[in-house]
Amino acid sequence: MVRDIGSDKLVTYDKSVIFSDCRDYQFTHLKSQRDAFARKFARHINLLLEAKKPRRVYSSKGLLDPRKVYKHSFDDSIFYKSTNQKTSDTTIIFLIDGSGSMDSHAFNDMTRMDVCNVLASAFAKAVKMTVGKEINLEVFVKSSAGIVHKATTGTDNGAFANLTRIFTNTNQRTMDFDSVLKASTIMPFEIDGSTQGSYTAELSVMPALVEWCRKNIVTKNVVLLNITDGEAYAPLNGYTFGDKDNRQMRMKYLRGMPHLNIMISGRYGEDNLRNIYGDNLMCVENESFHSELFKKLSRILEDVL
Repeated sequence: MVRDIGSDKLVTYDKSVIFSDCRDYQFTHLKSQRDAFARKFARHINLLLEAKKPRRVYSSKGLLDPRKVYKHSFDDSIFYKSTNQKTSDTTIIFLIDGSGSMDSHAFNDMTRMDVCNVLASAFAKAVKMTVGKEINLEVFVKSSAGIVHKATTGTDNGAFANLTRIFTNTNQRTMDFDSVLKASTIMPFEIDGSTQGSYTAELSVMPALVEWCRKNIVTKNVVLLNITDGEAYAPLNGYTFGDKDNRQMRMKYLRGMPHLNIMISGRYGEDNLRNIYGDNLMCVENESFHSELFKKLSRILEDVL
């Protein structure tokens, strides 16, 4: 399955090719969808933060509340202490499937890739609206060209999966919410001036992502939001990475990491997807999914926000 393109081909890395040129009306539509979701995400984050504000807890020990001294003869709970407000020490990572099948129509005049981009961009904007830089956010696109070329791989070891970082809020210069909406299913390089499409890398990128986190993440907590349409298929130098391997990667790398797998109009049945991805799973088939998404995110984020 791996395609050897030959050493005479000119391979040029160009991260910018991963961003497509949307037509004006489509880009306006995506920004409208993004802004609507950003407002909903912001309300949700605010509700979580409101629940964690410092509160006075009354007991028989602590600081005396002069306003309650009159109760001393029948109630000794006239002392108080304030609960500490938790500050977030969290990085949230969006891992977006950049395979060709993500160009298929999902709903509301959006492709599956559009839905992924809208969610990531909306969450990034909502974080800035609510907590600023208190939550670190990273967005990656995962892809796999399934080709062998020494200039592409850097080694003679064959084809490999690819991670492309398209957004971070840890650097003010790269905080471009709109650019996330333009991420496509194109690999971040050209061969003799031609762009390349992608197979489905899925969780084959986890070793690289974990290594990147080890070198770059400085927060205590990491939450992974994996958005895809479900199946894994990535030719890797004589071996095809599939759903069985995907399941093994999930069990090895996600067992101790808070995460949610979001399936956008997936073609697999939910039972089969749960066998691959476990119970941290959500299947999205139409635009009315935000309530369920917020509920599942709340369970994950309430422990880290």
